[in-house]
Amino acid sequence: MRHQARDPAVRITNLAETREQEFVHRRRRYSFMMGIRVVCVIAAAPLYAISPWLALVAIVGGAVLPWSAVLLANDRPRKRTPPAREMLRRRSELALGAADSDSGAQPDPADESRDGRTVDG
Repeated sequence: MRHQARDPAVRITNLAETREQEFVHRRRRYSFMMGIRVVCVIAAAPLYAISPWLALVAIVGGAVLPWSAVLLANDRPRKRTPPAREMLRRRSELALGAADSDSGAQPDPADESRDGRTVDG
């Protein structure tokens, strides 16, 4: 009798952030980047006395940061596969892997249609 490998338990710590937590995180990131922009714009004037090139870098930073801050603030993390669906996928992969290893034969690629679906009949 063969023992089946047990699936790992789903932990509550694997859950994604709530929408409110995600929004707070994105708002903090946006505020931080806009704070850096303010520093760049204000620093451009004293930097001009030192070097016009440093002032130009600060001005370009002040111009690019708002655009990138908006992009990052509106970006949401990718949706994660729900734990139950992930467990079912792993279980089916394990079952298919065990069936392939029990038979010892490699699947014949000619048995499958070109789009990846198996056709019976």
